[in-house]
Amino acid sequence: MSRRISTKKRFPEKDARYDNLLVSLLINRILKNGKKRLAKRIIYKSFELIEFRTNENPILILEKAIRNISPRVQLKAKRIGGATYQVPVEVKAKRGQALALRWIMDATRKRKNKTMAEK
Repeated sequence: MSRRISTKKRFPEKDARYDNLLVSLLINRILKNGKKRLAKRIIYKSFELIEFRTNENPILILEKAIRNISPRVQLKAKRIGGATYQVPVEVKAKRGQALALRWIMDATRKRKNKTMAEK
């Protein structure tokens, strides 16, 4: 048995304006070269735009988008008798959320038109 002390999972503090952990995770994903103020400005501006266009709470829209994108199962390689099989494994909620945020950021960076996230 290992004698190492197991560490607790650390999460960033909740966002100051919306008091939401998901917003702070998104801000940290957008972060480039340590410019957190710029990342916050981009997120807040896009939330204002979402609220203006849809007349709904942008946090609820973000949470719904994350729920729709996050995967339910994931394929993992399992070796059985010399052969490797792809076995579907259920994804935990935090892992699915992290994958969804990563996929959103990849999609925004691959877009052709330059928007706020490309600054």
